Amino acid sequence: MSTSLPPTAPPLAPPVVTPLAPPVAPPPAPGIGRIIAGLAFMVVWALAHVVLFYLMGVGGILTQAFVLLLKAFLFPGTSQTAGPAALEWTVMLTAGTSLAGAAGVPAGLAIIWRHRRKMLMRYFWLAMLAGIVCELIAFGTFVSGALSTP
Repeated sequence: MSTSLPPTAPPLAPPVVTPLAPPVAPPPAPGIGRIIAGLAFMVVWALAHVVLFYLMGVGGILTQAFVLLLKAFLFPGTSQTAGPAALEWTVMLTAGTSLAGAAGVPAGLAIIWRHRRKMLMRYFWLAMLAGIVCELIAFGTFVSGALSTP
């Protein structure tokens, strides 16, 4: 009695290797200098916008007080109360300086991550433009409130 092995399939052809794109090397790790520079930029940018907010806010409140005092002399006998709408411009000023201050984060990250610079700078300019628009609306609201007659 002979034991025979079951018939085997013919040998397979060698696999066909198609050329693929060359492997992409990971981006180089940022150096310590770029990390420190990016973080320093973020902190300085944010602090500058905090200071800018307080300067514009205090200047606006003092100017509005002066305008109310001036209106009292120009229009005697009328009610010169500021009312609740007198400081509504501060909301847009807060939003504008917050957006512009937050724009420093993608700009600082663009310093650190050079391979993502284009996208991060787009975010920077988008947040900066939104902040400027909010600040211009705040300025317009302030001026229209200051120049209105009682």
